[in-house]
Amino acid sequence: MRWEAEPFGHTDISKPARIDPNREGLQIWYAVESNNPGVYFVDKDGKTIFKEAYRHAHYGWIARHTAKFPGLQPHTAEDGRGEKRDHFPICLPEGAHWLNLTDWQRKNFVPVHWDAGPEVVFVTRKENKRIVRLKEDGGMEDLSDGKLPEGGMYERNLICADVIGDFRENIVTVDMKRDRLMVLANPTVAHRRGYSPYSDFEYRHDRSQHGSGYYIYLSPPDTGCSTDS
Repeated sequence: MRWEAEPFGHTDISKPARIDPNREGLQIWYAVESNNPGVYFVDKDGKTIFKEAYRHAHYGWIARHTAKFPGLQPHTAEDGRGEKRDHFPICLPEGAHWLNLTDWQRKNFVPVHWDAGPEVVFVTRKENKRIVRLKEDGGMEDLSDGKLPEGGMYERNLICADVIGDFRENIVTVDMKRDRLMVLANPTVAHRRGYSPYSDFEYRHDRSQHGSGYYIYLSPPDTGCSTDS
């Protein structure tokens, strides 16, 4: 045995990633829903860097929300069933909260790398499907290049991935009214070149899991370069 984490129960999320680039190797983000429930941030040797107690840690993602801090900022929500709690934080690698999502946001946001910036934005899940940016104060604003096709009856997003290979992610969804599978792409021409994140093994592996039960979104690697297109 190389290492053993401290004891806890069933995990809804167990994700290795380079969350804190200042630490050696990969770390693991755990969301635990039973037996010492909470979130656990564990280093490459199994040592807990920080943990936070939850009643029932459930669903989330690991994404690049802000360029103000290096690395990725994990989000895990408190399960909304039963006792109501407004505990839906986005964490920083040292354990502080960057901000707390609203109940509507944590239910409706799906992260997607839609533009050329380093941060992810969010596509709302169903009928009024649109793309928004999360602001520092927790509010949101629509993106000028985030207007999506109108008139459809959209189901939830099936996946956000770089389907067409332009280094930005696309949204794959089902339009029930038109009876079509749709791949939605950013209509704005990119002002700089980049490389598809599919060249990165961790990204390919992460997206390969998205159709099989529980999954978690992991921000693509920073694949852009400064060469003008």
